Amino acid sequence: MATKTLVFRSQEEHSDQRFQSLRTASKTTKRKFKSSEEDVVGQDSFPFVSPEVLSVKEFLNLDPAAAKKSWTVEKQIAVTEEQLEMEKRTLFGNEMEKLEVEVIETNKVLRVRADKNALRKRAEEKSLQLQKTFEERERRTPEVLFPLRHHTVWEGMGVKLSCTFQGCPKPEIKWYKDGVLLQTSSHPGKYKIQSRFGHNTLDISRCTVADSAEYKVIATNKLGEASSFATLLVNSYRGVQSGCDVTKSTIFVSEMEADFDQALKPSFPREGESLALSCRFSSDLLSYQRALLWFKDGIPLQESQCRQLHTGSRSATLTINQVYKEDEGLYSILLPTLTGVKQQSAYVFVRDAAAAVAGAPGSPLDVECSDINKDYVFLTWKPPSADGGSPVVGYFIDR
Repeated sequence: MATKTLVFRSQEEHSDQRFQSLRTASKTTKRKFKSSEEDVVGQDSFPFVSPEVLSVKEFLNLDPAAAKKSWTVEKQIAVTEEQLEMEKRTLFGNEMEKLEVEVIETNKVLRVRADKNALRKRAEEKSLQLQKTFEERERRTPEVLFPLRHHTVWEGMGVKLSCTFQGCPKPEIKWYKDGVLLQTSSHPGKYKIQSRFGHNTLDISRCTVADSAEYKVIATNKLGEASSFATLLVNSYRGVQSGCDVTKSTIFVSEMEADFDQALKPSFPREGESLALSCRFSSDLLSYQRALLWFKDGIPLQESQCRQLHTGSRSATLTINQVYKEDEGLYSILLPTLTGVKQQSAYVFVRDAAAAVAGAPGSPLDVECSDINKDYVFLTWKPPSADGGSPVVGYFIDR
């Protein structure tokens, strides 16, 4: 009995020693793994040991103060991690919000651009549709507004045949002479065909008897055609056949014929100024020499309100009260002699006058009026020589 008791006690002591050794070893091992915070606190503070590292039995054997401190630190760590997580979520949310705003703005820009393109396309389609509608409404067969008129001229003169058509699409104009198509290339300088704003003209220069014929103009488009015709009669004059007689006589000259003593000189007047061209002769003009003639570009000049012709005994003068651009050209004087004529020529350059309004263009040139009727008249002119620095876009016509 005593032996069993001794053995039991020895076993208990051995068990207690083993438990103490294990406990000591466990504490020693745990003290080796200290955190940086535990080192900063000092040697007197109890080290923080996470419950995950300790067994349940060891954790229950800890002091209450140490266990409380361990739970406090664990809670602070959890709170810190939660704050970091919230900051990460906030930062991620801000980035996502910025991205969403950019996507929305981009969608708005793309939507506005798509709307503009759609509106432009709709406007173009509507414009094309309206244009086609207007063209369909305005489509009409050619129609004669002002027909050709008959003309009778003398041989050597020029004549202009004119008429006006309207139609849509714009009709094609062709001229015929006795049923034969007129070709300006086959008669260079003889015929001149023009068509402007529906007004069509045929100019025939230096008419001869062969030009007497029936002239016809035809306007054609896709919807039909229209035509107008007129007769041109060219009269000729040939001596007795035209009711005149020509006799030749010999003139005996007892005095010396006059000759040019001074040549004409070029002039450079300004618009609005007066011009005087004069020449002197070597002696007094004979009676038949007083029938001298003035020409401008080959056209004889006659005296008028704005132009005076004076012939003295030893001089001849051409005076123009106010010169304009139309007066610019080559002026000549022809002096008759028994053997023919003698001639002097000089060019007149008309300079531009100062504009009444700064930058205003000059006046139109070569204004002509033709085909005067009760309800219409045709005016033709050339553009001014000076446009004032900008193109001329239109003209005003006062009635």
